[in-house]
Amino acid sequence: VFKICSSQSEINKIGQRTNNGFLLNHNILSQMGLYFWSRDYVEVVQLVEELPPSPMKRVLESVRFFYQGIASICLARHTHQPKWRAMGEEAATWMSQMKSISNWNFENK
Repeated sequence: VFKICSSQSEINKIGQRTNNGFLLNHNILSQMGLYFWSRDYVEVVQLVEELPPSPMKRVLESVRFFYQGIASICLARHTHQPKWRAMGEEAATWMSQMKSISNWNFENK
């Protein structure tokens, strides 16, 4: 199992103590990337659930749904559990909706 290094825990404590949402979100996204690349998809999904929705921050939401979708699809493939497939389809639907709202943004990133 991939362990979070103590420096990331310290960053979380600083973010919580100072009420710095940007720092907390950035740290969670960083952790998601680490877990994703180490193929610990359950941890990715758990971190997605910890990341509060941010309707005004489309970039954060896009990254959140990207990781959630890819991790869920991988879990669905390996476990054959319908809940993972449903979560992956939900993420894909969200990304499609964002593409229709902001076509230029999604084609050029």
